[in-house]
Amino acid sequence: MTRLFTTCGGARARCVVVVLCVVVGGHSALAQSVSKAAGALGRARVALDSGQFLSAEAFFNNTIEWALDATTKSNGYFGRAYAAQRRLMADSDSLSAADARKIADDYRLAAELRPSIALDAASNAAAALQSAGLNTAADSFRLAAIAKRVGGGDGGPRLPPVITAASLLRLGELFEKQGMRDSARSYFTRALQSDSSSTDALRALLRFNGRSDNADSLLRISSAMLKRPAAAQLVESALLDLLDTPLARGRIADSSLVLCARAWAVMGLGPASFTLSEETR
Repeated sequence: MTRLFTTCGGARARCVVVVLCVVVGGHSALAQSVSKAAGALGRARVALDSGQFLSAEAFFNNTIEWALDATTKSNGYFGRAYAAQRRLMADSDSLSAADARKIADDYRLAAELRPSIALDAASNAAAALQSAGLNTAADSFRLAAIAKRVGGGDGGPRLPPVITAASLLRLGELFEKQGMRDSARSYFTRALQSDSSSTDALRALLRFNGRSDNADSLLRISSAMLKRPAAAQLVESALLDLLDTPLARGRIADSSLVLCARAWAVMGLGPASFTLSEETR
């Protein structure tokens, strides 16, 4: 029994040594992988800054392969998509549908690993999809990405999956909150284009232009919308708000008053409605 125990003890000792070697070796391999991923990411960024987009893509591929943490892997996917987008659009304003979808998929993976970059990833991916003429896919990508970012990641309300005027308005509001005014204006405009009868879309577009101090755009939209009797009251309200701002001087004030008069005529308000009584003169 003593010999058997001694033999078992020796075997256990050998097992412990083997296990320790495996653990130490494992830690060494992990550290090496982390180091390789960081090195590849650094080289990718240098190549990207130097305009060597194909080399950058290769280094970002290595980053994705070797990265162990979500942030580094996300940087790899985002960087690979960005480098490919820059390379393919260096001499052209358009992409093939296959290339655009591949780039968008990398941006999607980057955002899934790091939700804080969802809006940036969505914007870049949508630009790639739009350059391939995939406008509906671009809208859907933005909608899904922004829904995850701000619309109920913990089971709260989500944006509707169908691209409707209401969805486009919601996108406009979200982009405005992010300070991305050009994108916001684009979506408010598209909301009205998708449903010209939507009073919500018209109100949102008029108010956005008022908030943006874009008087010329507000006047242009107001003039066009006065062809629709149902829009007259909304136009009048936006113009009266404009007249209360410092922008209401000279040509802007004159044009606003003329358009107000047109709105009043459409609304059936005659000149007598605005005459002052003896008591108020």
